[in-house]
Amino acid sequence: MRYICCVMLLFISSLCSAQNSDLFPEVKLFSKVYAKFALDDKPSLPADTNLIAIWKMNEDPDMHNYFVMERYAPNQFVFTYMNRGGSNRTYENVGAFFSEVAGFRFLNVRYRDHSTDEMGYFFLKVTDLDSRGWDMTLSLVKDSTLKNITSQKALRERIYQNVNNPEYFGNPVHLEKKLPLMYCK
Repeated sequence: MRYICCVMLLFISSLCSAQNSDLFPEVKLFSKVYAKFALDDKPSLPADTNLIAIWKMNEDPDMHNYFVMERYAPNQFVFTYMNRGGSNRTYENVGAFFSEVAGFRFLNVRYRDHSTDEMGYFFLKVTDLDSRGWDMTLSLVKDSTLKNITSQKALRERIYQNVNNPEYFGNPVHLEKKLPLMYCK
């Protein structure tokens, strides 16, 4: 249970330009799983408009917390996390986009390490997405050596080599669409 809570906290706080990482001490433990590069130089996969919605993470014990996923550009999304019962915009307009590696989609999520003020990305493998876009399962790439990789090509190769290795990813997180946001398409 602690692991699920830590993954959830990482996912939430890393969506993230969090103003204060001390809010979630577990983030310090997971801040090592980001890379200096995204998987692609620039977003190239179209932002699937079926994903533009309000999402609830099933593992989140507060049933009122949620994520808002909006399209920022034709190939990019932004996330906002509403916590404290859905009344507080803790992490707002965090950039993300999809890349493909070995036939799998990965969500590149912008990350800022507050201890070093370094910017980078962490990655969520889309392990399941229903055809209508109402349920999505994501798994965190938990490789703590990603920030030491010196090129985008080496980063892609590392993830490619481990794409089918279940030990390379954290426990899956299940998201359920609660409300499509048609006005954002």
